Amino acid sequence: MIRNCGLIKVDEAEQVDKRVDLAYDIYRNRDTIYHPEGSGTDDFKKAFSYPDSEKPVIKFLGLWDTVGAYGLPGYVIGEGFKYLEFYDLVVPNVVNFACQALAIHERTSFFEPCHIYPNNSGTVTVKETWFPGVHNEIGGGTFLSLGGNERIPKATMLWMIEHIVQIGGLLMRNDLDGYRTQFSPDSGPSWNLKNLIFDNGNTLIPMLMLKDRSIPLELDSSKKFLRKDLLYRDSDWLLPFGTRSHLNTYYPSNTYEELRNYMETNGIMLYNNTKYNKDVGEHIFERARL
Repeated sequence: MIRNCGLIKVDEAEQVDKRVDLAYDIYRNRDTIYHPEGSGTDDFKKAFSYPDSEKPVIKFLGLWDTVGAYGLPGYVIGEGFKYLEFYDLVVPNVVNFACQALAIHERTSFFEPCHIYPNNSGTVTVKETWFPGVHNEIGGGTFLSLGGNERIPKATMLWMIEHIVQIGGLLMRNDLDGYRTQFSPDSGPSWNLKNLIFDNGNTLIPMLMLKDRSIPLELDSSKKFLRKDLLYRDSDWLLPFGTRSHLNTYYPSNTYEELRNYMETNGIMLYNNTKYNKDVGEHIFERARL
């Protein structure tokens, strides 16, 4: 939308709704005149956008577990919501770097993850990393007054900040040690009462509404190891988020276990060659000679 419409100027409050509606119409219109370089978008930007935003550069795009085929939960349907849908799922070439944190243990079927993809320009870096936890934890939300796991949102926030600092976005200071202290995933509650009640209480949520997610297999150039950062900390996340028995109590999802079973069957290893003993529920580390 920013690529098509720029950053909109609003001189009077009553102009907001009309210009936003017009921007949405242009963004979703596939006619060639509303292509990012088309005459329709060019006319709109000259009339309603700041001059220096006509060809914007977005250094960093951060997403927290965006859900639904069009960026909306599956239960949000109907014509009244279509204007909110994504034009497409390809990251435009005005974005330099796009990251998305995804929830491994989310099981609500209408919260299917919305994957993002690089375009054909070769100038956009897209990274999706899977974290332990459920949808509301990844972005730091809470369910009513039940509280939540504070370690997971700290981990995703720090992960985002580290990438932002890396690419020099948002003029963030380079004091990573300060951020790592502020958002340390080693402190705070590591439980989620909402997940324990609703994901284990199948009488409250019909089984048809529960579905384990699937992690798309991405390998490194050797085709023997998972792609670096496909899993948070390359799957070294048991210590900050609890033991395997703790995670199995609060997160019944088998998504991670299914991935590991597939990897073991096909001789695929974690990026850092971590060995996982399912019987004792612990990690045994062997650094790979890559």
